Amino acid sequence: APPPEGDFAVSGRWIFEAWVRIQIGGAIGIAGNRCTGFFFQFWPSVGKLCCEARIILSSREERTLDKVAKSMYIFSKNTSFPSELELSMKMVDTTDPQAHQDARSLFEDDAPRRSLAVVDRFRIHLGGMYHAQVGPEWGSDGRRQCDFLHHIEIPFAGSRWVDYGDSSLELEPGHAYFLPGNTPVGRRCEEPGEVLYLTFRCEWLPGVDPLLDWVERAPVCIGPSDKSDWLAWLQSERDAEDNHMLLVHGQIQTWLATILPPLFTIIEQHLRTHAQFEPVFKLVEESLGADLRITDMARAYGTAAHAFSMAFSASTGFTPKAYLNRRLNQAAAELVIGTELTVKEIAHQLRFSDAFYFSRFFKKQNGIAPSGYRRRFRGR
Repeated sequence: APPPEGDFAVSGRWIFEAWVRIQIGGAIGIAGNRCTGFFFQFWPSVGKLCCEARIILSSREERTLDKVAKSMYIFSKNTSFPSELELSMKMVDTTDPQAHQDARSLFEDDAPRRSLAVVDRFRIHLGGMYHAQVGPEWGSDGRRQCDFLHHIEIPFAGSRWVDYGDSSLELEPGHAYFLPGNTPVGRRCEEPGEVLYLTFRCEWLPGVDPLLDWVERAPVCIGPSDKSDWLAWLQSERDAEDNHMLLVHGQIQTWLATILPPLFTIIEQHLRTHAQFEPVFKLVEESLGADLRITDMARAYGTAAHAFSMAFSASTGFTPKAYLNRRLNQAAAELVIGTELTVKEIAHQLRFSDAFYFSRFFKKQNGIAPSGYRRRFRGR
């Protein structure tokens, strides 16, 4: 049926509900793709929901299509669509259709589309890139230690080992190694050397790293890499350009693709562990600041603070306070590294009472003051 005439909000809601009917009816094809693309073009948040609905419809979880349709219908009724389109440019396709008449889509089945939707939400946040001369101080004196960030170590010289479980891994020059976050390891330095290393975290649900739910994570060699590959980054006067950062992100993705099991299996476990707390994660991302309280998180979850803390700790393995501090520290580190804001301005943006309390929090989390952290990352 044609869309109703009148204001664009009504027409937009009609298109959205038409898209739902297309999906529910099983005709996930050209029409469904066009509607999804339409929403991504004008309302990215709605388009994102369309892709999430595809995951739900094609997932292995036992969900009824009626529930999916009902939730999306409620969303469409409560969404304020724009009264008119405000486009910065008119998008016109003048390609002759005959130019692609013999093309065969490789994404016709549900599985490739599901994979695309899963990968689309998988994010890598680069924390830093460091170059160091390391010696005995790098060792952990027999203790097993870890942090919440993933590390990629690229040794240029020397002899170092990491011990985990009942195994040991030598970090040999000429190769790159993945040391996953939240995975305690012992460190031994048998011969001083030189290393370049990256730190990063991943994200699928807001603010939560899915690789920390990967049960089989362990230190592993991820491929060859030597100093010649990174010489440009070692120049003291070098300015990091956007495209160079793209190359680093691409390299990390390539390395992860070689060592991870199918990403969907990790995301399934991730959702089983964390999906019940998605309202909490959403609140934290929307209201992240030093004044956010555990009681606010419990209210979003729908229980008393003590019951929420018990459930959250049992499910995720860390307390709500630890999670909140971790997210606050990640946001602080990104502002320290990625902006020219002063410590006072960052403290104000993250709603600390003053710069002193922010600096004390940051140093407790990172072992170094914000100004020193910025100098260490930028090499000046």
